[in-house]
Amino acid sequence: MAEPIHCTLLNLVRTVSRFAESDDEVTATVAYLVNSGKVQLCGNFAGAKIDLWSPPFSTNRKTWQWRRVATIFHRHEPQGI
Repeated sequence: MAEPIHCTLLNLVRTVSRFAESDDEVTATVAYLVNSGKVQLCGNFAGAKIDLWSPPFSTNRKTWQWRRVATIFHRHEPQGI
């Protein structure tokens, strides 16, 4: 396995956002890269993993968007990264 890339969560999100077509794609890609170990976070989120399956704290629109993104993430894992 190749050496992981080390960066902050902010830098990773900004970089992925330049190429992604939607916020859902950014979220799914960032979660995949971090959770697969291809990217290792440093700074405030050093060593963190992204759990898209956490139970919702409310039923507002944002919560349901995260559940939908989690479904997209597991159906369409990026290939060849």
